[in-house]
Amino acid sequence: MLLIKNYYWPGMITMVQKYIEGCATCQRMKPNTHPTTPELIPIGSTATRPFEQITMDFITDLPESQGFDSIMVMVDHGLTKG
Repeated sequence: MLLIKNYYWPGMITMVQKYIEGCATCQRMKPNTHPTTPELIPIGSTATRPFEQITMDFITDLPESQGFDSIMVMVDHGLTKG
């Protein structure tokens, strides 16, 4: 509305709407009401004692620290969750 008070050109409303739709700052600030990734689902466990069911993962390409750039993550999904 403020633009219309001082300026006018043919197709102004359409141009302003397209500008706002393509504005990177506007898109970053707009909340995402339809997430594109599903929620995380916990891994089920039938373990009856600690360290009976273990998962392992590598996190790689990290910034180098003392000559290393990767981490091995192991999680006990049984009783301890540690």
